[in-house]
Amino acid sequence: MRINKDPLLKNGGEPSAFTPGDYLRAIFAATREDGTLVIPGEDYCDDFRTERDAVPDVTVRMKWTKKDLEDLIGKARELTDLIGMIARLGEPLTEVLEIAPEVLQPGLVDCRNTYLAGFDPGYKKEGDPEDPEAEEDLIARHRAANAADAARRVGEGPYAYAVVMRASRLYRLHLLNAPEAVVNAEAALFAQALALHDFAC
Repeated sequence: MRINKDPLLKNGGEPSAFTPGDYLRAIFAATREDGTLVIPGEDYCDDFRTERDAVPDVTVRMKWTKKDLEDLIGKARELTDLIGMIARLGEPLTEVLEIAPEVLQPGLVDCRNTYLAGFDPGYKKEGDPEDPEAEEDLIARHRAANAADAARRVGEGPYAYAVVMRASRLYRLHLLNAPEAVVNAEAALFAQALALHDFAC
């Protein structure tokens, strides 16, 4: 069974203001009894791929219950709200963190540090930048270091990096005052990354 987003669309096919919870319910409904979930390639949250044309569908195995779904919907709602709030606060947030962090809403600082902080590269840039092999090695080390840093923040798993990157993209869209439909679409992919990180096996 494929993910059915039709109930989330209206107005002649334009994205409605569907929530991450709506999207999570759609992928839960698309999960077969044996746990198999087929994600359309264009909707897959993997951020290491650069080629977006004709991306094949991705099949994963999920292990989650209705209670897991409802708990995850609450978690995704809270995190997306916090990310939007952090974007709206902008630079004043940095000043408050330095002066009186205790006045901030609970979870705000943890969300910022866990999901929105820059990656710690954890390696030194070495070698000739004109050497293709050295460049490939640098890219590989960069990706490995980012994945390790993401796993340290949100927990081990192959989707840790996707969770952090989707949170960062959502944050940047808020900063750009992107249209609501665009923000909602990215929030849905952030929720998908959370679901895969927590329940894909």
